[in-house]
Amino acid sequence: MTEASRHLVFLRSRFFLSDRRVPPGECGSTSSDGNPGTNGVIYKTRCGGWNKSKIRDFASAKLDWSWTLPGSSTHSRMKILAASIALALLLLTSRGVSVANTSSDGAEEEIRRLNTEEVDAFLKNDRAAMARLWSDDFVVTNPLNKLVTKQQVLGMVDSGFLVITSFDRQIEYLRVYGDFVVVAGREVVVWGGRMPNAGKSENLRFTALWMKQGGRWQQIARHANIVPPQAAVSPP
Repeated sequence: MTEASRHLVFLRSRFFLSDRRVPPGECGSTSSDGNPGTNGVIYKTRCGGWNKSKIRDFASAKLDWSWTLPGSSTHSRMKILAASIALALLLLTSRGVSVANTSSDGAEEEIRRLNTEEVDAFLKNDRAAMARLWSDDFVVTNPLNKLVTKQQVLGMVDSGFLVITSFDRQIEYLRVYGDFVVVAGREVVVWGGRMPNAGKSENLRFTALWMKQGGRWQQIARHANIVPPQAAVSPP
């Protein structure tokens, strides 16, 4: 057996193609004329498999494939056809996985970019950018331990109560779940305006949820809490 023949036999066995002749009537076999009955013998898999003669006829008619390997039999040509179909299916499957991964990577990159825009919006006191980044249903559990809506946050920005003069956000976790993205990490902010600790730096822990709506990503929820100072631990 040549090297090429060994590869074809391996591929045939991998994709459950059989050369066995099956008596008419087994597993609802069909005769060579395409009608149920006992006249004629066909090639098929053990039960409910492919009709090789019809695959060969379809390929010849639709794809104009011809196999002219020297000394190749009908069965050898069918092995080559079956292997080609199997390899094509594998390539299509691999392409689908690649596209899915690319989509996920694209969402992560977009969310990271929007997080940077949100930080810049606070530093520049850009109300319009905030309104664009947040869904109309946006809610926040803020560092003042209050649950506020999008309009309430924008109202604090408009009144000059909420001001951030320095803002460093570090994303430590980002996971894409289809049209939802969970982001979590830490922030170091210096408050301004009329915030209780204006002029002071505080460490925050935050979790944010983003959702794709109308073809674009918007933040729909956020939780942020102040990390209390850690007590000094004396060595034993």
